[in-house]
Formats: sequence, C-alpha cells, structure tokens
Amino acid sequence: MSITSVADPHLRAHTESRPTVEVTALLNEQHYGDATYMTKRQLFATWPACAEDRQTAKHLWKPPGEDGESLAVGVLGRARAFVASLEERAPSVVAVTHHTAILALRSVLEYRPVTELVVESLFLKAGFEVCSAG
Repeated sequence: MSITSVADPHLRAHTESRPTVEVTALLNEQHYGDATYMTKRQLFATWPACAEDRQTAKHLWKPPGEDGESLAVGVLGRARAFVASLEERAPSVVAVTHHTAILALRSVLEYRPVTELVVESLFLKAGFEVCSAG
C-alpha cells in the first residue's frame, strides 16, 4: 500500500514530502501453524514433545501443523526477500514488525548467524550484558 494522492490541495503539499508507507507480508510474525493463538503453556500441554525442541533450538523449531515455519528457514527467507526487494529505492527503512522477524532482519542486514542473535536475545532478556568481541 502506498500513499499516492490526497484530495485536499492544502494537505497534498504536506503529504507529498512524507515518506511512502508500504505494508508487506514478508515481515509478518513466524507462522505458528496449528499452534496459532496458543500460549506457550497451551502449546506444551497439547504437544509435550515440542517443549524441549523449542527451548533448546528455538531458531530451528517448527511449530506443529502444515503452516508452521521455523525462524531459520521460513522467517529468515522472508527477511531476505524483503531486503532484496528494497534494491536501491529506499536509502532508509523503518520496519515495524515482531521479534522473530526483527531477528531475521538483523541476521540479513548485519551478516550474522540467526543462532548468534537468538542467544544474544536470550541473554538480554535475562538481564545480562552482551559484549562484542571486536
């Protein structure tokens, strides 16, 4: 979706100097398949075998059901497609999205493995400071 015209001529000049707004499904949250709208407690109660995989390999874990996607494959693939679609047309981009999509975008833009970013995120969530080795 793009802002292309405004009927009121007084508003038109103001709107034309504003950035273009686009909405894309490429930055949607991770698809949770059959677990969509479930809390973690509900997910693990319904599929107990998922608990260890989700906790130990969050980036590889694929939610149950046909439409479930992992961070490392599905979400990261969409983030790559989003960045590739930008080409040279957007010198600055503001992305408003969900946690897993942000991790995937950071992986693409920072040339860092998504596994490293997941671990970093867990450390920050737990209140630990993260230092880079550079």
